[in-house]
Amino acid sequence: MTAISNLATSQSSPPQPSPESRSNGFPPGYFIIRSLATGRLLDVAGDYAEDGTEIILWPEKESSLVESRRDPQANNQVFFIDTSGALCSRASGHAIDIEDNHLVLRHRRPISLPFPNRYAHPLPKFTYTPLTGEIHVEFDCDPTYPLFSANASWKDNTYILTSVPLRKPKSFIDDASEFITSNFASPLVSFFQGGTDTHATPEQVASSGVELAEDEVLEEDRGEEAEVDDSVDLKRDVKMLTIAKRNSADGHTDWNLTEKAKLRRKFECVSLRAAKEFDASHPYIPREELARRRQATSASLQSSVFPSRSSRTSQGLQLFDTERRNDVLIEKSDLLRWAEEFDASHPYIPREELERRRKAKEEERAKTQASF
Repeated sequence: MTAISNLATSQSSPPQPSPESRSNGFPPGYFIIRSLATGRLLDVAGDYAEDGTEIILWPEKESSLVESRRDPQANNQVFFIDTSGALCSRASGHAIDIEDNHLVLRHRRPISLPFPNRYAHPLPKFTYTPLTGEIHVEFDCDPTYPLFSANASWKDNTYILTSVPLRKPKSFIDDASEFITSNFASPLVSFFQGGTDTHATPEQVASSGVELAEDEVLEEDRGEEAEVDDSVDLKRDVKMLTIAKRNSADGHTDWNLTEKAKLRRKFECVSLRAAKEFDASHPYIPREELARRRQATSASLQSSVFPSRSSRTSQGLQLFDTERRNDVLIEKSDLLRWAEEFDASHPYIPREELERRRKAKEEERAKTQASF
């Protein structure tokens, strides 16, 4: 009876999800997240572990992807997916949350009523699509956390991560040039050519008294000037975009976007390796060591001098047997041809050239004797 009940329980239990489904498209284990638009990595600002610490984009601190070679101080640029499916920082172990459209470090908190709210709510789920390079965010509740709302329109929105460009501050020369253009050149052009349509630059809009926040400007309304990213500041911001259903029909979220805007939404996730990479033919020798041996063998092979034919042949065969184990692609026939084509007394002159020189000397000697 017990066996039957156990069998029924095992048949009724749902199948366990695979590791790939738990990782939400991210690589298994530890990985880094690189912005393709900026080349910077997702980074826990200041390597802090406090709740609410901002997640930014920062230049790569450690270039090696081998665990044993990496600096532990660069772990704030390393992330992983935990068993609950949350994106977490390796340095502190805390999960990543969304707060005011920005990524922040989040400590686990107790439930507070009314649930959910800004203080206590389910963690968002980050999903990576390697084919497009996009990172989407999924919520179990309205991310604005209204107190009383029955509107479920937030479920139709698409939430996606993007980097934010940063322009360098304008210098005095730039301000003077803009002043001359707007006060002198433009009136003259309008006088001789008639009225012309002018488009306000982002700086003119900012100085006109119209206050528009960064997230109030739609991505498709950004021009080329708004995509300039030439600041010398090392930091770049990363934020979450909310794309309404009308702008994401058929699953496409990049209509009417510039190429730079599309690139800002693309990320690359690279997993860390537990050890060095090994070649299939040499499972105990790392590839870097194999490459070094190939270069050293090629250099020594080119500078080798064989004193005699017998020693050249034996040394060549011995070199072939030794370097073949080191994965140096040298054919045995090439070494034999090298050893047999040269005479023992002239290791640098091919045998055909020696024969030609000998015949020429014999003909010259015969002509000299005939003249006498």
